[in-house]
Amino acid sequence: MIRLAVDLRSGHSGDPRVYLASLKTRRDLGVQILLDDSSSTLERNIDGSSVFDLQAQAAWKLCRALALLGDRVALHGFNSWGRTLVRFQPLKSFDEPLGSYLDNRLRHLAVAGYTRCGAAIRHATEQIDKHSGTPFKLLALISEGYPYDVQYEGDYAIADTCKVIEEARARGIACICLSVGSDAHAEQLQRVYWASNYLAINRSEELPSRLRRLMESAITSVAHPRRAKAQPQSKGNDR
Repeated sequence: MIRLAVDLRSGHSGDPRVYLASLKTRRDLGVQILLDDSSSTLERNIDGSSVFDLQAQAAWKLCRALALLGDRVALHGFNSWGRTLVRFQPLKSFDEPLGSYLDNRLRHLAVAGYTRCGAAIRHATEQIDKHSGTPFKLLALISEGYPYDVQYEGDYAIADTCKVIEEARARGIACICLSVGSDAHAEQLQRVYWASNYLAINRSEELPSRLRRLMESAITSVAHPRRAKAQPQSKGNDR
C-alpha cells in the first residue's frame, strides 16, 4: 500500500480502481515543502536559468501534484542573515487551496541571504506538526544542498543539519532533500543529508519519474527505523 500511495502521489497511474477509492477516503498525508531562497541560488546555468528558477519550478510542480491528489501541502521559502535572523516566508499554507497566487508569490519572492538549514528545518518541523492535521507527515527540502551562514559552516553546519533531521524523523516526520540544477555532487549531499533521503537532478522535468522511490524510502525509513542504515550520531545544535 505504501508503494501504491507513493506511485499515485508522484504521478504514476497505479490501479485506477484503487485510485477512485482513494478519492473517497480522508486525506492522511501532510507535506511541508521548504524552498531555499538564499542568494547562492542566483547562480546561473549555461542556459541562463538560475538555480532558484529551477528550484521554484520543482516546488510548484510538487505542490500541484500533491494537492491534486488531495494531500495537505504547505510551501515556505527561507533564508538567513546570522543566527538571530532566519526568515521563514509563507507562500502557501496547509489550509489554502492551490491557485494562481502561488506562481505570483514565487515570482516576487526576495532571494537573499544565507542558508542556515538547521533553524529553518526546526521551524518547519513545528509547523507541520501543528498545522498539517494528518497522521502521516513529510518534509521536503528543496535546496542546493549546502548549509552556510555567518559562523555557521563546515562540520558544525553539517552536524547541526544532520541533528535536526534526526529530530524530525524521531517525531515521525519523513524527510527528503531535492537538489535541482546545482553542481553539488551526490557524495557531498550524502554527507549533509545522510539522515534524510536526497535526490540530485538537473531539471525539474526529471522529478516525476524519480520521486516515487525517494518518497517511498523516506516513508519506509520512518515507519520501520530499524531498516534504515545506521549512521554515527551528530553533535550539532544551533537552537
